[in-house]
Amino acid sequence: MPNRKPDYRKAFWKNLPPGSYAIVLAAIFFTFSNIGFIVDILNAGRLPAGKLLGNVIFAGLTAIGYVHSFTRNMKIFPLVLLFQIGFTVFLAQPDGTMPDEPVSKSRLVLDGLGIMFFMILGYVFFIIFISREGRKQIILRTEMNLAREMHEVLAPAIHFREDHRFEIYGRTLPAEEVGGDLLDVYRGESLLTAYIADVSGHGVAAGLLMGMFKSAMHAHLQQNLPLPETLNRANRSLYHLKKKTMFLTCACIRFSESKTAEFSLAGHLPILHYRAESASLEHLRISQIPLSVKPDYEFSSRQISYSPGDWFALFTDGLIETVDAKDREFGLERLEKLLLENRSLPPQQLFETALAEINRHGAQTDDQTFLVIRCL
Repeated sequence: MPNRKPDYRKAFWKNLPPGSYAIVLAAIFFTFSNIGFIVDILNAGRLPAGKLLGNVIFAGLTAIGYVHSFTRNMKIFPLVLLFQIGFTVFLAQPDGTMPDEPVSKSRLVLDGLGIMFFMILGYVFFIIFISREGRKQIILRTEMNLAREMHEVLAPAIHFREDHRFEIYGRTLPAEEVGGDLLDVYRGESLLTAYIADVSGHGVAAGLLMGMFKSAMHAHLQQNLPLPETLNRANRSLYHLKKKTMFLTCACIRFSESKTAEFSLAGHLPILHYRAESASLEHLRISQIPLSVKPDYEFSSRQISYSPGDWFALFTDGLIETVDAKDREFGLERLEKLLLENRSLPPQQLFETALAEINRHGAQTDDQTFLVIRCL
C-alpha cells in the first residue's frame, strides 16, 4: 500500500513521554542558561543582579523554545525569535565600555560557581534522559532486529528452476526494517503455486499479519484445495486475527503439468503474462476485494494456457507508485514497456534491470516486491 517513508526524528520527539521530554528540556535549560553567567563575566561582573538573573533565565528559556519549535511545533519559531530579540534589547547593557577591573571579584566567583553548578545540573539531566530512553531504545532495537530476522525467514529471496519447467526469481525489499510484503512459491506433487501479498501499511504490525497469512496459505495448500477455496479459508482465518482497519491484497497463480495455469486476485494489481508467440503482454485480472475485509466473501479463479518462452510477472504497488522529485509516479505503463524491452533477459536480470530503472526514477517509500516466472 502506498506510504511515505516516515521521518523517524519527528516521530521520536512526537512520541516521547512527557516525563522524558521534561527531563531533556531541563537539561537544555541548565546547559544554555550558563550563557547568562558568561555575559556577566564579559561585562566584568558589573551587571545588576536583576539583569544577571534575567540573562540566566532568558538564555535557558530561549534554548528550550528553539528545541521545542524544531522538534514539535515549527509554528512557534517566529515567537521564539521575537522573544529573543525583545529580551536581548531589554537586558542589554546600556554602557558598551569595559572597565579595567571588575566591579566585584566576588561576582566573578559567583559567575564561575553558577556556570559549574548549572553545567553539572545540565549534565545530570542529560544522563538521566539518556539512561531512561537509551534503555528503551536498546530493547526496541533488539526486538526490531529479531522481527527483521523473522521477516527474512518468512520472505526470503527466491531463485530456482523447477524440473526444467520454470525458472523463478523474486525478492521483497521492505521500506522499513520489517516489511508487509510477501512472496512465496509452494511446490506440491504436480502443482506449483506462486503468490505475492501486500499488507496495508508496513512495519511490525504488517509483518505479523504477513506471517499469519503465509502460515494459513501453507496449511491450506498442503491439502491440495482448489485455489479459490484456499483463499476463502485463509480469508476466514485472518479476519478475526487482526485489527479491523488492516487488510491485504494478493495475487496468486497455480501451474499444472498440462500447460494450463489457474490464477486469482484479491484486490491486487494484475498479473502480467508475456506471450512469446505474439511478443505481447496481457493483463490477468479478476475484480475481487482484498483479503480479511469480509469473512464470508467467496473468491473465484480463471484458467489460462501458457507456452514455453512465456513469463509471468507479479509485483506490488511499491514499484509502480515510486515518485520522482516532481511527485510523478513510475506507473504501470512504464513498467510494462521496460519489461517488454528486456523480455529476453533471465528472471534475475529482468528483476535487477527493472529495479535499477525504478530507483533512478525515485527513492523507495513503500515495500517493493517483484516475482518473475519464466516457462521453459
